[in-house]
Amino acid sequence: MKKQNTHAHNENSKRMECSDYFFITPLGDCKEQSHLDTSLRKKEAYEILLVTKGFLVRESNPIQIQINPKELHVSLPGQMTALHPLSDIVDGFYCCFSPKFLDCIHIKNSLEYELSYINSFMHRYPVRLPAIAFERISFCFESLSKLYSEANVDYQLIRTYITAIIYEIRKILSESTLDPYPSKSFKISKQYHDLLIQNISEHQNLNFYASLLNITPNHLNKSVKQTTGRTANTILNEIRILESKVQLKYSDTPIGDIALNLGFNDASYFTKCFKNATGITPFEYRNT
Repeated sequence: MKKQNTHAHNENSKRMECSDYFFITPLGDCKEQSHLDTSLRKKEAYEILLVTKGFLVRESNPIQIQINPKELHVSLPGQMTALHPLSDIVDGFYCCFSPKFLDCIHIKNSLEYELSYINSFMHRYPVRLPAIAFERISFCFESLSKLYSEANVDYQLIRTYITAIIYEIRKILSESTLDPYPSKSFKISKQYHDLLIQNISEHQNLNFYASLLNITPNHLNKSVKQTTGRTANTILNEIRILESKVQLKYSDTPIGDIALNLGFNDASYFTKCFKNATGITPFEYRNT
């Protein structure tokens, strides 16, 4: 089991892959953001944010989501997320754990399903917690934080609190009238975006994604356009640039190889597209 100290967490979280991993920190300890990874990139852990005072903004796939007091947001492994500057006064908790952390729980498959279901409601908004649920969930987070600070951490008890939080959120959503997908076009757009995040390194052709969704490229483009105001190819190219930024920052792969791997004809064309999107060249971005 890996326990991350708060000073080392930001660096180590960049390498969080398959470890049996759990981390929690009060947001009040994060005002300088030294404990949180604020870069937009694909995360390999479940992340749960609870705000009790002030607010923060999470960029998620890649919509800006403001989380206010008594609100909570959940993201899944494989999603691109980032946390943006916090308000001057902010309290609450940031918690993350790897899928492997759930391995010791006999209802792991059920928990993974519930987390996926919960996340389906959070494409654009966090969940607002009713008063009683807020008290129960806050108590769980406070208990997790205390347990994690102990010299000998009881990870089985931590898993129990995580399970309680998940089912408490699930109960709130099951009793609400919210629809996770307000329209068929929105559902297609969200599925398209998720598929891009998962496959952009290997596939940069619109027909590939339309085929996975069992619709025509024209149907896909119309749905994305109706939901986002942008074409499906525009979204694809945006995700392609985001993926290139991740590879530039977190790998030593030569720029020319990154260009070819992401479907750009050559390094010069990649540099032109990257600069049009970001204002700087790939070389400049890698060295900032």
